[in-house]
Amino acid sequence: MEFPFLSRFIEIDGLSVHYLDEGSENDKLFVLLHGVPAWSFMYRNIIPILVDKGYRVVCPDLIGFGKSDQLKKASDYTYNRQFSILCSFIRKLELKNTVVYGQDWGAGFALHLCVFSQSGRPVLN
Repeated sequence: MEFPFLSRFIEIDGLSVHYLDEGSENDKLFVLLHGVPAWSFMYRNIIPILVDKGYRVVCPDLIGFGKSDQLKKASDYTYNRQFSILCSFIRKLELKNTVVYGQDWGAGFALHLCVFSQSGRPVLN
């Protein structure tokens, strides 16, 4: 299993969120959001293609998936909690002018981010 990416971690709400941040920092940015039960590993073949095209690619592992922290109780895994952590993640890394791609749950989060950004509560400016 090849996974040649540097693991990065950021703390949000007392939880360690694992993410990948590949490519050079510039205005061309993709955020890739995985679904259930996946993690950033699912994008291992797509990330190098986007980086080769000149994009920066950021790919977080949702809480409870991949290398991010796990919650103690299944009932703690709510859509609103995951979305709140994702918004904090985007704000902390100051991700702007972003193309968001999501699969499964990630698609729902991507759509929600776009709606938020158009509603006067921007996350992705």
